[in-house]
Amino acid sequence: MPGSTGFRPGVQRKDDKLVLWTRGGVTVIRIWDQPAGWVKTADRPYWRHCRPEIDFAMHALVQKERRAAAEFRKFEAGNSDHARLWPGHATPWPVYNLQRAQRAVHLHREFYGLVPEPVRRAIAPFRSRQFSLLSFCARCPGGMDLLHSTPALALMLANAWVFAPKVCQPLRSVRALLRKRQRCQMEWLRFAAPSEAAVRILRKVPAPQCSMPLLLYLRTAMADPGTIRLLSHLERVNRGVVRIVSDPNLLPMAGPALLEEVSRMKSEDDTSNTAYALKDLLERHRAGNTRPGILQSTHQLHQRLGRVFRDEARTGGEDFEELVFPPPPVEGTSEITPLCSLDELQEEGDRQQHCIGGYGSQIAREMAFAYRVTHAGERSTALIRPVWRQGRKVWVLDDCKGRKNASVTDGTMKLLNAWLAARQGIEVDDTGDVELFFEMDDDIPEHEEPEINCDVQMMFEEFDDVPF
Repeated sequence: MPGSTGFRPGVQRKDDKLVLWTRGGVTVIRIWDQPAGWVKTADRPYWRHCRPEIDFAMHALVQKERRAAAEFRKFEAGNSDHARLWPGHATPWPVYNLQRAQRAVHLHREFYGLVPEPVRRAIAPFRSRQFSLLSFCARCPGGMDLLHSTPALALMLANAWVFAPKVCQPLRSVRALLRKRQRCQMEWLRFAAPSEAAVRILRKVPAPQCSMPLLLYLRTAMADPGTIRLLSHLERVNRGVVRIVSDPNLLPMAGPALLEEVSRMKSEDDTSNTAYALKDLLERHRAGNTRPGILQSTHQLHQRLGRVFRDEARTGGEDFEELVFPPPPVEGTSEITPLCSLDELQEEGDRQQHCIGGYGSQIAREMAFAYRVTHAGERSTALIRPVWRQGRKVWVLDDCKGRKNASVTDGTMKLLNAWLAARQGIEVDDTGDVELFFEMDDDIPEHEEPEINCDVQMMFEEFDDVPF
């Protein structure tokens, strides 16, 4: 097999299989109705089974195509420097890059089309382990019904080796379990207290929230009957809720109303900011040998934190003196001014009469950053937070409030989202959803013609000898 530097990243169809090349090797996927995957790499030059990553929503591929199309439009308008990369060649880089991106989207869409649409639609919301779910649906009668009714339980059974006792053929055991009640399935997955109430809690975990770490933490938390009673009153269970209930130090501080509020917060689907704020407050009360009590809202929590920080500012405590803010993660504008110190943050909270002062420790840990906003005569305070999208860290708007936590106008929200998009090369819609613009693959030197590597082509010709 050629070395890792001899492969040109690309994609190709062969019969009912999809062939994916990376710089280090090649992956082959058979999608339906017997899903399977094989991989061969430079350091292990032989075929072996694998569970490849698939994405029925094709988020990364679509974003890559959008970025290539945007660069192509700039090239057509004469505003791109990429034409100079290909002097004397018929195919400029923006044209080739767009063709390659469109071809990848087309091939994946055709390939995924081999899977029945109801199956694709049921699996697409999951952010990871879609191939395991596909195998589960294809090989386990009744798997689709469980996927619709209890997505979290379906994901755990599809990856049973993570939760259950080690067995030689886990899907064979799962097929037998699907004939039993869901609480029996939970017992096999080593839940300490399987019950109908526990099953109803699992049904409250949305498919996009399901992941191995979250479900493992949730299983640990549900060993406590008190936690099951708390979770039974929530409409949904997200990452922020699981982070709180799985920490025995934080759970006594969170009242039912606070957990309900966190479960409805979109920002808590991707982060655990309320849990970190509770931890900050707990540490400061422990330092003063006091008890924080039970909190019933995030507003009460941040008001309490703001009061603690103001007390530290007056007394000049060590924690206050050591709290240093990092540089602003997103450069400000004439209307959007970063609050670069704890003094500025406290002054903003006092002037606007809200709880922004309680975010000092989160800002110091680069978990958030605050900005003073003045737009069209409206005065407000914005808080942004980092999230990870397709392996990239971007900052998105968490909240923006006026004086005394008043709501702000749509114009201010659009201004902030447009500012974040322009400064980071991303798309952020009015709801705060992030759409990444992926950088183009600069894997072809200036002096090379954009063509398929001959070693990769030879590898494809030898594909018929693979015993599967």
